Amino acid sequence: MTKVNIASVTTAFAVMLLLTSIVLRITNGTAELFFQSATLVAILVLISLLATWRDLFGTKNMLFLFLVSYVLITLFLMLGTYYGWPFGYFQYTDLLGYKLMGIVPWTLPIFWTLAIATLLPLIRNLTTPRQDTKEHLFTWAFDVAIATTILFLFIEPVLLATGIKLQAQTSNLIGASVQSYLGIFITTFVVTALLVGRIYTTPPVWKSTRYLTIFTIFILGYVLTLAILFKLTLASLIGIICILWLAWRQMRLETKTSYAY
Repeated sequence: MTKVNIASVTTAFAVMLLLTSIVLRITNGTAELFFQSATLVAILVLISLLATWRDLFGTKNMLFLFLVSYVLITLFLMLGTYYGWPFGYFQYTDLLGYKLMGIVPWTLPIFWTLAIATLLPLIRNLTTPRQDTKEHLFTWAFDVAIATTILFLFIEPVLLATGIKLQAQTSNLIGASVQSYLGIFITTFVVTALLVGRIYTTPPVWKSTRYLTIFTIFILGYVLTLAILFKLTLASLIGIICILWLAWRQMRLETKTSYAY
């Protein structure tokens, strides 16, 4: 009897939902379906992510990786809301669902964790992890943080344009503040460094992360649709480049057992 791939099933369902949202947004000019179903999409992301990490690293590591990422991202976002560090002062509206302690949408750290999980194998595939030095692991985490920040160069302007996020600072870099992007880099680097430190001794079959990449590409496809409709030209261009890069990098991962960044 063939084993059902949980990640593939949840990804397929989410892709249909996202494609429907894109079509409705273009034809009817409404984003309500996506916003109303953000909780469902986040649940599907969570299921796919946990199933993939469990298959790669085992149940204990899967729980560690997710809890570290979710908790730290949430704490950093709450720090930004209360103290203006490291993102600057901002607040989120209710468009992405229930807010933890009335501050951070519970869905946001899940989407952020998905981005990190997708980029980890695409940035670098470790074939001899036990021989890697701490400097190599630092570079891996640093590169993932850079790549995630580039993704947010495309995402942040859309969050602000749609009213998902309200920012106190003046937008001075592609629709958002420089401090906001700096906060994204710091948060991602800290989280990724802890994740890499946990998993580098376990050489996984990274191509099994293909469903996370597909998930990410279609979510970014919806964000790109909004960027185009809101006439965010530079953000749209960055989004197209990011989506094409993710697809290209995943294809390389599918055809090679290892590659260097």
